[in-house]
Amino acid sequence: MECIQESGRRYDVQIFGTDLDAEAITIARASTYSESIVKDVDQKRLYEFFNKVDHSYQVKKNIREKCHIRGA
Repeated sequence: MECIQESGRRYDVQIFGTDLDAEAITIARASTYSESIVKDVDQKRLYEFFNKVDHSYQVKKNIREKCHIRGA
């Protein structure tokens, strides 16, 4: 998303993911990460791409809508 924004162009992006593990699919669909990501993700990215939800961070809806995750 950062590269698309920097390019100044408009792209319709879709991300596809699959997994055999039903639990992994459930986790991926939630798009939620523990608070510990603040150690690895800089504040600008946290603000731009995540929402703080209780004691975790969830990928913002506009990004989640681009992701299509299915069990194999």
